[in-house]
Order: sequence, then C-alpha cells, then structure tokens
Amino acid sequence: MFVIICYDPIPKESIQFCFVRANLMLTKQELSQKIGYRIKQLRKERNISQAELGRLCERDKQHIELIENHKVSANTYTLYTIAKALKVELKELFEF
Repeated sequence: MFVIICYDPIPKESIQFCFVRANLMLTKQELSQKIGYRIKQLRKERNISQAELGRLCERDKQHIELIENHKVSANTYTLYTIAKALKVELKELFEF
C-alpha cells in the first residue's frame, strides 16, 4: 500500500493514476512466479515434459523446474529460448 502525502493541491486524476499504477507493480518474486506459472501452463497445453522443454531450449530439466517453481529468475535470453521452444512469441510469456 502506498500513501501519498502532499502539501500542494494535486488533481484528483493524478492521485487516482498513482494508485492504479502502484497496484500494477509486481515484486521480482511475484513476476518470477507469474512467468513460471505461465511457462508451465503453456508447456502443459502442448503436452511437453520439463525434460523435453529443457532439451528444446538447451537447458536441463532441473533448470526448467526451478523457473516454473519460481526458485530462480530466468534471464531474457532463456525466456526467449523457452518461448521459441513453445512456439509462442516472447510477449505471450507475460500474458497473465
């Protein structure tokens, strides 16, 4: 929760925007969790095992498992290779 304290008048629209924007911010852990869940969801829709996905993107099964269970944060290139292996655009990993 964010609290805005201001001594100058602020237009109501600005305050509403600040609160809406604040609610959209995710922590690193929350983002990692959502991406991991999304990867797992897309993988299962395609009936691909973690081992197969790992092979397709040149990672091992354990690395895929760690990403899906938000134990590690995948770097941009790893997300790119996962998206390619799942035959989706990179942006689809962020559609949650």
